[in-house]
Amino acid sequence: MGTPLAGHGNDVTAVGLVRRTLDLLYLAAGYAAGVFLVAIFAIMMIMSIGRQFAFNIPAGDDFASWCMAAMAFLGLAHTFKRGEHTFYLAQRRIPISGIKLRVPSLSRTFGEVLS
Repeated sequence: MGTPLAGHGNDVTAVGLVRRTLDLLYLAAGYAAGVFLVAIFAIMMIMSIGRQFAFNIPAGDDFASWCMAAMAFLGLAHTFKRGEHTFYLAQRRIPISGIKLRVPSLSRTFGEVLS
């Protein structure tokens, strides 16, 4: 796991009312992102299996798209707070033709700026 960017490791025992409120909000956003991930799976499976039985969800693709946008948006606060996303990008090894290469520093910096 990555290191917490806020300087403390536990969301529930954080010091200060505002910090604790924000940490719990980020944690709730992470759980909500997980719920939307499960909703995407459920919608896509119902649409796939329902096709065999002539069952159609009107605008099912739109519902899945909105769930995907919500999942990405809500998951950002949770992952950035813990430093998961940025540090994973910086330490990733890319296998090319059986040779493992380190990500060059310029690409790493570019990836960190974009993320």
